[in-house]
Amino acid sequence: MKRILAAFLLAAAVCFASAGCSSKGSSASEQKEQSGGVTITFMGSQVDYGGKKLDGNTVNITSGGTYILCGTLEDGQVIVDAGDENVVLVLQDAEINCSSGSAIDIRSAGRAVI
Repeated sequence: MKRILAAFLLAAAVCFASAGCSSKGSSASEQKEQSGGVTITFMGSQVDYGGKKLDGNTVNITSGGTYILCGTLEDGQVIVDAGDENVVLVLQDAEINCSSGSAIDIRSAGRAVI
C-alpha cells in the first residue's frame, strides 16, 4: 500500500510539473483549482507565494497539497510542517540556496514527495 501511495504521489508530481509558474497574480485557492497546485516563485531574495509577496525569504508550508517551486532563491528556506497531510513539492527550474541550513526542511508530513 505504501508503494502504491508513493507511486501515485510521484505520478501526480509529474502531471503537475506541466502547470509551470505562469499563473501569477491569482490567489492560492484559485491556483489550486487551475493547476492542481500552488505556485511558489522565487525571485532572488523575494518570494511570490500563491500571488502574495512574502516578507522575508522563508516559505512555510503548513497544509497538504501540491506546490510548484520555480525560480532562484538566493538565501532562503522552504519548511514543510504539515502534520500528517501529504505534500508534493515539484521543483521546476528551481534553485534554492540556504547559508544557515537545509534549503528544504521537512519537519512533518504524512508523506513528502520531492
